[in-house]
Amino acid sequence: GLRRLVSSRYPDPRHAGEFLPRRFVGLTGDTFAVFWADAESESLDWFADIFEKPDPEAVKSLLESPNKGRGTPELSARFYCLLISGGQGRAIVRGMHTGTVGGVDANVREYFSVISRFSENPLPLFLLLRSLAVQGKADNLPPPLAGEVFLAILFGLKYPFSLLSSAVQRCRAEQKVSLERAALIQLYFQRNKQRQELTMGLNRESPDPGYRLGRLLAVLEHLQHQTNKNLNKTIVDRYYGAASTRPVTVFPSLIHLAQHHVGKAKNPGSFQKEIGEVLDSVQSFPPHLSLEEQGLFALGYYHQRQEYFKKRES
Repeated sequence: GLRRLVSSRYPDPRHAGEFLPRRFVGLTGDTFAVFWADAESESLDWFADIFEKPDPEAVKSLLESPNKGRGTPELSARFYCLLISGGQGRAIVRGMHTGTVGGVDANVREYFSVISRFSENPLPLFLLLRSLAVQGKADNLPPPLAGEVFLAILFGLKYPFSLLSSAVQRCRAEQKVSLERAALIQLYFQRNKQRQELTMGLNRESPDPGYRLGRLLAVLEHLQHQTNKNLNKTIVDRYYGAASTRPVTVFPSLIHLAQHHVGKAKNPGSFQKEIGEVLDSVQSFPPHLSLEEQGLFALGYYHQRQEYFKKRES
């Protein structure tokens, strides 16, 4: 049974020359997730693709018409997932989780409903996780992280705190909030903190200092682009790390400099209004932001920046 589960080309005993669908995901170089159910289900045929290459049509069908044309026996069938590591000719069981096919369907639907807001085509999980690794190499990820995230997606578990910390650290190290890291941070806050208001993009009503200050950095960066077209480095390239961890050391001087640039902008009144709106509920610049506040900072920056892209496209 295990040999069938870990094979990508296992012969179909009922149809000569054909192969059974995959029932495993290679999470790291030596760790696999294998899965099966008590009854046949079309879901199992594409769960393996979540990690490497999600089928856009299958994801679209899952999001638009949950459980369409599917009976109770299939949805209530037990679903099993086993994590296995291999080494020195031995297989080591890392964990075993069970649920129902219908429950896993709902959890995977929730996952893709968040991811779909960041990209028209569904992003492979390995691409998202690789954005957390030094030099983008999967071998540099914390060993258990991929398995923990995969299980969280399937079974509705909370995402590991290391997902947030790794995303925040890479944003600081690279002075950049990538699409992939923003998606993972949003996944973390929606599942672990029930922050549903963050799933719809820019939230102008959010009172969180971290989120507001991330938005502020994006506004100041946009102002800089408006008034200086020949930049080698933006304020984000120079100050993202400090702004997201110790705002009081950076923002007073950035606000002061911004006043000199506002007059050169195409629409100075609009920038003054936007800066005022962002700072409306910020009483003072905090000396330090916690790790979760740094995550909200990254999301605020990303959402505000995407808002400018939308305006430019329209």
